[in-house]
Formats: sequence, C-alpha cells, structure tokens
Amino acid sequence: MKVSQSMLVDQMKEKYGYTKVSSNEFLNNLKEIITENLESGNDVQFVGFCTFGIKTLGSRTSIHPITREKYITEPHPVPKLIPGKMIKDAVKIYADNKKRGI
Repeated sequence: MKVSQSMLVDQMKEKYGYTKVSSNEFLNNLKEIITENLESGNDVQFVGFCTFGIKTLGSRTSIHPITREKYITEPHPVPKLIPGKMIKDAVKIYADNKKRGI
C-alpha cells in the first residue's frame, strides 16, 4: 500500500493531535527545505533515518534501442537516498513478519 501525503496528515492528526492544516504545512515546508538544500548541492541527513543527496553518474557507452547505434552518455547528477538504521530495521521487521505470515 502506498501512503500519500494526505494519509500522513491524517496519521499525524490521529497519533499526535496536530491539525490537518498544520500537519500539511509542516510536510510542505519540510519538502521545500530539502529541495532547496539539494538544489544548492547540500546533502540532507536525518541521523539514523536517511540521507538525501545527489551523486554524479559517470559517462558510459549505451546502445540506442531503435537504431542499435552506440553512443556515450554524458556524466549527470541523479538523486540518491541512503537509508539509515530506522529504515533498515523497519524493512527487516516487515520481512520477518511476512515470513511468519503476519
């Protein structure tokens, strides 16, 4: 199941008592700050949770799918997300529960 922003807002309201407006504003502001830092070339690190960053893929030889001609791609930046311990632990718990049929 995918959890949308509106679902996160509802969860913040139910679990912590925030209003929908303040929760939505918080999430939008957080996304804006992360985006601005990435645009400036800064990594954004939430210790133990994850790190958002940018890495540069080097040039490589590719093949055009229609003409089958070889060409070289230019180095270019791509987004990266490095999961922290909290995310890794959550995935491990999910996998363990799935194995047990929970």
